[in-house]
Amino acid sequence: MAIIVSDKRPNKIELDLDSSEGNVFMVMGTAAKLARQIGYAPEEIKSLTEKWKSGSYGQILVSIDQLFGDFIDLKMSTRYMGTINDKTFKLYFLKQ
Repeated sequence: MAIIVSDKRPNKIELDLDSSEGNVFMVMGTAAKLARQIGYAPEEIKSLTEKWKSGSYGQILVSIDQLFGDFIDLKMSTRYMGTINDKTFKLYFLKQ
């Protein structure tokens, strides 16, 4: 008998935010699809997408990075600055 270990983790996704992949709906759709693949319940995905739809682009990127940073790399050529809850944050994305 053999024991086979199956790694069901999807390959890391790379989104270039400077291209059409950076469109907010493309980013949200990619994250929602990933959430389905890794086992999020449909209600959880719906809740996330509703939250994202009410946020700014920066808030959406931060949320997706916090939730799916192990699965998605967000890349852009410029520094993005924004605010969440009156606190300034900086996101640095470097193209390689």
